[in-house]
Amino acid sequence: MLGLSGREKIVLAIAVLIMAGVLLPLPSDSMWWREAMNSGHVLLFMLVAWLLFYALRRRMPDSSRWKLYGLLLFVGLLFGLIIEFLQIFVHRDASWADWLKDLAGLLAGIASLEWYLGWKQSTWWRKLVIAGLFVGVLALSLKPFVILSLHYVQRGMAFPVLMDFEAGWSSSFVDYVRAKKLSVKSGILTVRLEKGQYPGVSLTEVEPDWSGYRSLVLELESSQDSDISLVVRVDDQLHNQRFEDRYNHRFVVHPGKNRLVVSLSQVEHAPEGRLMNMKRINEVKIFALFLDESVELGIGKIYLQKQSGASGCITGVIKGKC
Repeated sequence: MLGLSGREKIVLAIAVLIMAGVLLPLPSDSMWWREAMNSGHVLLFMLVAWLLFYALRRRMPDSSRWKLYGLLLFVGLLFGLIIEFLQIFVHRDASWADWLKDLAGLLAGIASLEWYLGWKQSTWWRKLVIAGLFVGVLALSLKPFVILSLHYVQRGMAFPVLMDFEAGWSSSFVDYVRAKKLSVKSGILTVRLEKGQYPGVSLTEVEPDWSGYRSLVLELESSQDSDISLVVRVDDQLHNQRFEDRYNHRFVVHPGKNRLVVSLSQVEHAPEGRLMNMKRINEVKIFALFLDESVELGIGKIYLQKQSGASGCITGVIKGKC
């Protein structure tokens, strides 16, 4: 096959499998799968570096290794641009960040090639430097995926707590919409909701199976002198983005500490014409419909509990439960 050696055929087969994963639609549109595919660029282009090097050396046997490294870097980056362009046609996003991961993979491939090919001529010091570069490039490139994977595990272990800002994993599952993170202190995330329409915070990809619980509890804190009117929204993975197809509840947050208890029975029966799938919950949002001026809001623990509570029930934490 194309005059390739057995080793090169194995490398090519692995590269084709990884490239298929990079180009094919994702099995699930989750942050984990997206980051996994992004990290796949690094591994793919490390293998591409090996394939290109041996292909170039076969055609240019008198060229130095470093000249071949330069050529494979140029050809590999061009190949990366082509892959990013092709992703547009499979409903994936082209990304300069992915292209930089391609570069990281090529550099890791070059480092591993130099370590392997120059083994007999290299001093131990040179071998250690090259190995350090290889490990360093891979570690920096794969770090986001490794950290996100760890956060998924930690979040699963914390369930039925959905959000705990004393835990590092929470940061991976919070999005800010017209809002700015100000600080995290004593387990309270303080955000500034900007003036305008729909400023708020989203809890993305929450643990989906809420079927064994009866209430959603949100611990909120306001340093404002007056009440804040907020909306809690919950939707499942079947949500069609229509207002009638999700849970929406408007409530008032008073100055000081507040504890909101949302009945999951009402969440389940909120969509029009169907029941919300309580085993496939997708997202929780806390937002204001409209603000004339920016306000600060403190968000503490958000968790599920087996005790029931009337939706919208809210009290001071110090005074007791709803």
